[in-house]
Amino acid sequence: NIEKVPVTPIVFGSNMGGVAIPLEGGIVLDLHRMNKIIEVNEVDNYAIVEPGVSMGMFERELRGRGYWFPLPMSPPNASSVVANLLLTGIGHFASKIGCQSDLINGVEVVLPTGELARGGSCAFSEHWHSRYPIPDVIGLFVGWQGMTGVVTKMSVLFNKKTPYQMSTGFGFDDYTEAIMNCMIPFQARDIAHDVSAATWSFHNIQKFKHPMPERPKEDPKMYVYMSLCGFTEEELSFKKKILDDFLNTQKKAGLFTSYKEVPPSPDLTEIIRNIPNPRSFKFSDFKRGGGRSEEHTSELQSHACI
Repeated sequence: NIEKVPVTPIVFGSNMGGVAIPLEGGIVLDLHRMNKIIEVNEVDNYAIVEPGVSMGMFERELRGRGYWFPLPMSPPNASSVVANLLLTGIGHFASKIGCQSDLINGVEVVLPTGELARGGSCAFSEHWHSRYPIPDVIGLFVGWQGMTGVVTKMSVLFNKKTPYQMSTGFGFDDYTEAIMNCMIPFQARDIAHDVSAATWSFHNIQKFKHPMPERPKEDPKMYVYMSLCGFTEEELSFKKKILDDFLNTQKKAGLFTSYKEVPPSPDLTEIIRNIPNPRSFKFSDFKRGGGRSEEHTSELQSHACI
């Protein structure tokens, strides 16, 4: 801080935006070996994790206890839980529950001065269950790409795993129609566990390296995903009927003019066989766009539980 030396924190380097590239030089602070799950509190439904805890490690621990990261869309299993939430990245958590950063209960942060600070209930007690009742300072460290401090511990909310789940997808050639006539009105019914979407390029980012090929005309411009969950088969069947009725109603009303059926996903065995980490994105290996190199990927595998 005194010498104004830039410090760039990095965990697994799987972000495709290149946010951990030290453009101004300085120190790259690699946190991937800080990989402890410090506590899993099943009374208040939170866990305290270090930045090197990967999505795969955390999900395996939760599922073994009957909890989960629901995954309608997700980053690679080798990506960092802490980094993903600090960047408000795409979930394992369902967007119905909130933005990814809304799931942060508390943080421990090393400030540029070297001082250790905490935000949330952990700032004045041994409990990490809430951001409140003190003033919420956690936003000072969310969305800042590590520029305001280095997070060394984080409390993350989790959920009880439902025994019955299903996800269905379909496509649109009109973005506004997909969002305004499908996603928003169905989300308002409060039936889906998650309503999410991806452009064609993002949907196919696991398959291709840079440059992305042209979209085939028969493929939709946007994919919409509906994730349904239930604690009984009857509950899940009821939600599926509500979804089917909704889709049919919108079609009859002429609100789905660019709707496209999406066939089941093809066998990804060959694609996965050619990816060092099966849950990583091939596009992440694009050197100028950020992400990790293939050399670093092999190192990742020894530290991330896939």
